[in-house]
Amino acid sequence: SGAVTLEILRDRQLLQLELVAQELGNSETDRVVLWAGLLLQAPHRALAVQQGIEPDGVYISLWWKGSPAARYRIRATHRILEVDGQATPDLDAFLAAVEGKQNGASVRVRTVDLAGKIAAKTLKLDTSFWPTSELKRESGGWVRIAR
Repeated sequence: SGAVTLEILRDRQLLQLELVAQELGNSETDRVVLWAGLLLQAPHRALAVQQGIEPDGVYISLWWKGSPAARYRIRATHRILEVDGQATPDLDAFLAAVEGKQNGASVRVRTVDLAGKIAAKTLKLDTSFWPTSELKRESGGWVRIAR
């Protein structure tokens, strides 16, 4: 970390800009949740930087074919904002919202895509084949926690 001075040419004028540098780690993702055939994580920093998207909600980074998520067309690059009307600003809130949901239960999910379009979908859980679990990166590697 520290300040960096940049010289740029803009409109034929030489400008000096001072920027504060921020050191970034080599891996932003250290926790993911597997739920209903979705791989969920905190929104990437790149979403905020490249797309101008606030880092709220739970980011869907992957979905598996044949899963409840695939069957009900819940796709990657969307963010989950609510589960059954309960806000999910982060993974902890999401896990609290889905805790105790039984096999075959219907769950209403409110999502937003990269363009800001909001959608509501209802999916039926299949916890026999698509159980909820959490993966956390620890000093010795990734650890799976059944939920």
